[in-house]
Amino acid sequence: MDGSRSGHLGLGFEVALKGVTGSGLGAEQLARLHSSHGDGQPFHSGPKRLLPSEADRYFRAQALPPGPESSLEPACSILVVLDGEGSLETEHGNTLELRRGQTVLVPYAASAARLTGEISAIRCLPPQPS
Repeated sequence: MDGSRSGHLGLGFEVALKGVTGSGLGAEQLARLHSSHGDGQPFHSGPKRLLPSEADRYFRAQALPPGPESSLEPACSILVVLDGEGSLETEHGNTLELRRGQTVLVPYAASAARLTGEISAIRCLPPQPS
């Protein structure tokens, strides 16, 4: 990639560099970034937040634990299957077999869904609606 020509990802350097800081983070800032992940939830209790709540206005990500079943609320999302095999079943009766290494776009129109089987996945979601 030619950094001087396209290293700003189409945003322009003025905008792209607003996301960069030249100073280190203090202990309190680092603790906030690490301590809010999962909000103290045990992993087996359902989806676990992977990013601090401050990121919700930009992007959300959840770790979905392996287990017999995980419920997914209606949302446009991307599922990245990290391990295991199983299926994605929508409220409308559609089923998609899944296995390690697959990435799937789940449209909002799929409505509520559930993952069944021993699948470990990450669910990427758009910003939290206001």
